[in-house]
Amino acid sequence: INAEYMGLNNVVDPTAEPDKSPKVVLLTGVTGFVGQMVCRDLLIRAAKVGDIKKVYVLCRGRGTSTVQDRLRAVRDSEAIEGYRDIWDDIVTPAEGDMKESGCGFSQETQDLLKASGLTHILHCAASVNFNQPLADAALINVGGPLEMQSLATKWNAIMVHVSTAFVRPNARNGPEELVDLCGYDAWELYQSAMGNQLLASEAMKRLGFPNTYTFTKCLAEHLLMRTTCRITRPAIVGPSWVSPKVCWTGPKPSTLAACFVLRYARISRTFGMSKNTTPVIPVDIVSQAILHTAFQGRDGEIINAVWGPEHGVTWYDVARFTYQYAHLHGTYSNLSSSLYMTLQWWIACQPSIFPRIHYLLNRLPAQFIVRLRLLKPGQLNLLERYYDMPMVYLPFTGEHYTFQSRVKTPPVFDMVEYMAKTLESSEFFAINKPKPNSTLQTIAGSETSGNIITDLLWANSQPRGSIPIRIVGALTRNILRMCCSSVVCDLGSFAAALNEINPNHVIVLAPTHRSYLDFVLVSYLCFSIPELKLEVPHVLCVD
Repeated sequence: INAEYMGLNNVVDPTAEPDKSPKVVLLTGVTGFVGQMVCRDLLIRAAKVGDIKKVYVLCRGRGTSTVQDRLRAVRDSEAIEGYRDIWDDIVTPAEGDMKESGCGFSQETQDLLKASGLTHILHCAASVNFNQPLADAALINVGGPLEMQSLATKWNAIMVHVSTAFVRPNARNGPEELVDLCGYDAWELYQSAMGNQLLASEAMKRLGFPNTYTFTKCLAEHLLMRTTCRITRPAIVGPSWVSPKVCWTGPKPSTLAACFVLRYARISRTFGMSKNTTPVIPVDIVSQAILHTAFQGRDGEIINAVWGPEHGVTWYDVARFTYQYAHLHGTYSNLSSSLYMTLQWWIACQPSIFPRIHYLLNRLPAQFIVRLRLLKPGQLNLLERYYDMPMVYLPFTGEHYTFQSRVKTPPVFDMVEYMAKTLESSEFFAINKPKPNSTLQTIAGSETSGNIITDLLWANSQPRGSIPIRIVGALTRNILRMCCSSVVCDLGSFAAALNEINPNHVIVLAPTHRSYLDFVLVSYLCFSIPELKLEVPHVLCVD
């Protein structure tokens, strides 16, 4: 994919003059989602522009994995594919730990970085755990950046800090400037967070921060801007748009993909999705915004890496896409997906009811399963960790956010297509195996569960069809279950053919007359798969 043609390289300021002076970069968070994408773009820039001379990557060992083990996994990942030879030439590990004084660098490493002529520090490392205790979040999200900034000042390097657009609670047209702390002092709040937490907890509640992550990110911005720093604020970071491939999700699902995965795996059956526009931005766009801030920005500048509401896709649309896709791929039955879509529409219209819906459909069943140990240990662990995530995500999916931003939406970007591709890439994490190449789907037969009552309920949940058509549809489904093991349709080929047809043209479906059942099956297909957007056809026949 030609990223330049797609507009990927001009998302902030197409008129800005590129800085081609030699650069030596220290990158943190390289094992994370955003960090890997930034590393890839630095390698691409080294290959095509030639100004990136050296990239030092801060990394620490974890468990039984050494620094070398973790960086080898990054080098061999999809993110670095095609640029591994550049990695071998210019990437050097710098072992350290953001939780420690001096970022955990040994004296030897500090001397190496100082002598290297370091020009930029790109700080992408952070803890994105929304439920983290306040002291732990402050240590990583405030203490770590302050330690790194101290080193940047000593080495005369430009510091770029990756924050979050949600540092402004309940933002309405959030500007690219620091948040007003209403008289609180950021340093006192940081000291309180690391101490008895009384003042910090009071300020966090009064200022309306939904979790410790957004609160500590806000404090970090204030303290970093007291000296010299540049800040990039991404919104909800989603899978990539085009680089390194369409909807690359990294080694584990990002926030957006995680919502889809939790639904697929039925850990969370419903989310608090509102009718507000989704503040989602692909990770490759975020990476370009970070590099713009570093190489073409100014000291003291803040850039909101956010796209505007012009794409028109709401959180409710995201929920609807999820259930439709899950149904088409056999994860949810048509009845289940229809019922959940109806429930999601109700939640979108009445957001205040979601906590009760969450308790009944997510928390209560999960607690029952965990208490009776009805799943395997690994599955129980996942359920215990994630069943409450819809409430954790609620401040972002249920509130209305708008931001001022210079980041441009490329004219060829299609948010609906992007969401569909994100759903497809998320399926791998949900079912722990690659999606099969076959597009065959069973639409009826003994392989589908149910009885005449559930068939009537299913037919009634369909979005189109008169009462007689719904009754005949239910009877057909019931009869096919009794007389056939399976009725299979190649939906991929069918949908591909429909995409080639002008929507203003009349469509004629011509069965091959293998049996008179063809007329019934074609009509049943159009009724049972509303996503094909075909009305139940008129049947033309002669003696």
